[in-house]
Amino acid sequence: SIKRLKLLISREFENGKWKKGILNWDQDKSQYEGEFLDGIIHGKGFLKTQQYIYEGEFKNGKKHG
Repeated sequence: SIKRLKLLISREFENGKWKKGILNWDQDKSQYEGEFLDGIIHGKGFLKTQQYIYEGEFKNGKKHG
């Protein structure tokens, strides 16, 4: 399978761990802004794609809730 390219725009650390940031996916122009856990999208965030906009909870890289 072809992986979408990710571009990290910014990130914020707390106690040496990546806590918040912005990711862009180059192929489809999607963007995620929000929280991370161990480098994975997790917590409160905002995902904008060409098909929809989602604001809410994420768990282990997937929409949750």
